[in-house]
Amino acid sequence: MAYPFSAPKSPRGQPSALVKFLAPIEDSGSSDSIDSIDSSDPSDSSDVSERGYCDVQIKQQTYLYCPLVPGRKDFRVVVLHPASDFSADIQCSLKHVSFEDATPYETLSYVWGNVQHCASISLDGKSLPITRNLDKALRHLRRVTGTRTLWVDAICIDQRNIMERNQQVVLMKRIYSTCISDLLWLGKATKNLTRALEVIAQLQRSDTETISKGKPAIDVLRRKDRAALHNLLVRHPIWHRIWIMQEIACAPKVILVLGLATLDWAILARLLDNENLPDAYHGPFRHARRNEYFATATFKVVQTIEHQREAIRRIGTPRHESRLIDVLARFRNANATDPRDKIYGLLGLASDGLEVHVDYSQSVQDVYVNFFHTFVNRTKDLDLICQNPWGVPNAEARSQGLPSWCPDFSKGGEETLLFAQRSIFNAGNKSCKVPCTIANGTHLKLDGISLGYILTTRKHGKEVETSSLDAPLPFSLHFPGYMCFALNSYPEELLDEDSGGKPAIYAATGEPLFDAYWRTLIADCYVYPTQRLTSALLASHRAIFNIWRKAKHDHDSGSVQEIQDREMDARIADSVPEVGKIEALKKMSYKWRFTVTDTGFYSLVPKQARAGDEVLVLHGGKVPMVLRPVRDISGDGEACYEVIGGAYVHGFMDGQAAQWAERGELEEGIFTLI
Repeated sequence: MAYPFSAPKSPRGQPSALVKFLAPIEDSGSSDSIDSIDSSDPSDSSDVSERGYCDVQIKQQTYLYCPLVPGRKDFRVVVLHPASDFSADIQCSLKHVSFEDATPYETLSYVWGNVQHCASISLDGKSLPITRNLDKALRHLRRVTGTRTLWVDAICIDQRNIMERNQQVVLMKRIYSTCISDLLWLGKATKNLTRALEVIAQLQRSDTETISKGKPAIDVLRRKDRAALHNLLVRHPIWHRIWIMQEIACAPKVILVLGLATLDWAILARLLDNENLPDAYHGPFRHARRNEYFATATFKVVQTIEHQREAIRRIGTPRHESRLIDVLARFRNANATDPRDKIYGLLGLASDGLEVHVDYSQSVQDVYVNFFHTFVNRTKDLDLICQNPWGVPNAEARSQGLPSWCPDFSKGGEETLLFAQRSIFNAGNKSCKVPCTIANGTHLKLDGISLGYILTTRKHGKEVETSSLDAPLPFSLHFPGYMCFALNSYPEELLDEDSGGKPAIYAATGEPLFDAYWRTLIADCYVYPTQRLTSALLASHRAIFNIWRKAKHDHDSGSVQEIQDREMDARIADSVPEVGKIEALKKMSYKWRFTVTDTGFYSLVPKQARAGDEVLVLHGGKVPMVLRPVRDISGDGEACYEVIGGAYVHGFMDGQAAQWAERGELEEGIFTLI
């Protein structure tokens, strides 16, 4: 079978012939195919690292920038001059333009590469150092005849001028939004990466169903094709840079450029879902099934980018906006050389009018804390504390001055988060007091209600293996690991009741203690999608746990016979259709611990929580919080607390804490977080 670029290369400036199976649909007028680019493909070594708006090595620089006019929204474009020899020195000239000029230009998105390894270009007759990766891109994009007008960050922005960088970052969205197209430079066209482009084109033309609607792509793609897609769409560093996320999302047209080949982003987009746009608390594929792992893992980043492109397209339509908090969370796993760019690099993607001023003279901690202050004052809620997708800052971030209540936006990954959006939980008052009070840049004062202190925490279910339970217990195999956690968390108060004692009551709700116990284990929710238990779900889940409770008691008392176990297996398998849903909940809550407070409240707390931590409800917080008293004392002599994480406290997830405080049954006060 012949593939693109297996045919002899055409002369420079003439595209190579495409094989038929990758050609666009007949008579469609579409350019949805892999096209060749007019350039030779020299051998080189891939030398890419992190990209960021940082100073390049400038010891060889002789070019002096003519300043942009302060206050005017003008910018520079670089005119790339032609050359018939691929190895010829790169000659460019710089031009000042404004958006009103309507000068047609293309933008270039690329990974800067190692800033210690530099090449140079001639810019208006003077030398300007650039990274080798940019040098390779410009040589491939350079034409034989005729100039090419580009916007390239490392050339068009004076990287040594902090004030100019501040001003140009604000214009980034408009620069990319008004370009003809964005050229996404993927580097040298290796056999493996070229094959990935071919597979994408094939899937779009004939096999879209394999990813979006039909059986998983892993069932129809060969192993080497799956590996090629993974290398292109997952491992390539282009997908992990924060600035590139904004560039691709804003550009009206995006062209993937791989050595001699190009592929229109539109082909890739047709494989993806752009109908359901996730918020800050959902991933790009929502709740994908296990058998969809290959598609979700491979297309995760490009799906996220396409979601953002769709969000921008919808701006201005009823009930659609691109919230900055959603944007920051959506791209939290992207990397930035400068940690401040985890916010600055995404400002152009938001439409909610949150006023964040770009200032590279501020420290990372000041940028993050100022964003927190701005966000809370606008929203009047504490989602950035109670629903923090970035997690509590680690010891390294804390040592550098970041308070525990402020998200560490430089980090990504999944954190322990008790999902509370869509009014699933409303533990505290709807709003907090604004403007929020932050003393010394680290001490945040908040109103709240104490629910008590943690007495002990129970080990996680993963530490209790099913095989370690005394045999025979085959029925346990019908339950997920979360049920093993349940065995380890079983309250002592229920043991007497199991042995025929008087039924115990959970004081906070007046319900049977066993119901309060299992509802706490699953955070009183059903998944997916996450929702609170309805009356019908309460009844069905109660049946599940009652069967489990009886089986546990029979096992503990030694009354179960081996022959009866098989019958019990069958009964459970037939009568517990919801057990799979409980297993799904384990996926969300595997980092939690069951505990009881000194006030007798059943709780789920993060694994980092320990005895002596205080559980409380903050005004403006959707879920209770676990705080740790610390010795640090604020200026007014009040005790201080560090944030550990959110919590589920049974009976206090819907505003009950305020009612108890009004009756004098719980203490309300001001808490200083550091």
